[in-house]
Amino acid sequence: MTDSNRFRKMLGEWLKNPAWAKYYYGAPTERCRVYIALEFYYSDTEDGTAAAAMDETEAKMDAAELRYMYAWCGHNPRKGKLARMIAEREKREGSTES
Repeated sequence: MTDSNRFRKMLGEWLKNPAWAKYYYGAPTERCRVYIALEFYYSDTEDGTAAAAMDETEAKMDAAELRYMYAWCGHNPRKGKLARMIAEREKREGSTES
């Protein structure tokens, strides 16, 4: 993203809504909050760099972070993608605990 001032201002506007603030502040990690802020920004701007940053951030999320995102996802096609990612992460994370 090229305009960090716009990003911060936009985030502040989104967080005035109690439901979005609950989603953002209730996130289990800073990485989730970054992702959520990027979601808000992308929703307002459709900025391709924001979409790329979202993809990069999501790829680093663990199963717990993805479960949080899944819980807030609503009913849309992304829910299936998140379910597959959760299963993959749980399998991978479980195999490293042995």
